[in-house]
Amino acid sequence: ALICAQQYCIHSYQCGEELSAVEKNMREYGIQIKVYKQEVVWEKTLPFRQVALNLMGKSVNPMELTGEAMNQDLFLGNALEKKNTTLVFVIYHNCSWIAYFFGNYELSSHMAQKGQEIVEKSCSSSFLVANHAFVDGLS
Repeated sequence: ALICAQQYCIHSYQCGEELSAVEKNMREYGIQIKVYKQEVVWEKTLPFRQVALNLMGKSVNPMELTGEAMNQDLFLGNALEKKNTTLVFVIYHNCSWIAYFFGNYELSSHMAQKGQEIVEKSCSSSFLVANHAFVDGLS
């Protein structure tokens, strides 16, 4: 059930739902996910929540996934250390999107390329991979 809640939150964000409502749902479902100790589910939600916060102006640097939900450098470092390629991909993908949104096309392209390297090695087909191909084409 919590994976469904996670997917609902992520797809709500990707489909253009109002950001404050999406962020609120992510925060509230996040509490439940943590209560039931579903760490893997929780980790994949945080980059999307941080993007929503950044887009609402609730971060110091809008092109970095660091703020209330997560710290990009620590989160990425832990994901790389654990060889969690899916989470690394989610981080790179969201970094690419946020850089694109704020007009840093060079950073967007760089992050998209890092994500593409993971897709080519390990990721299975998913909506996120298709979404990645779209932002990669934009940048």
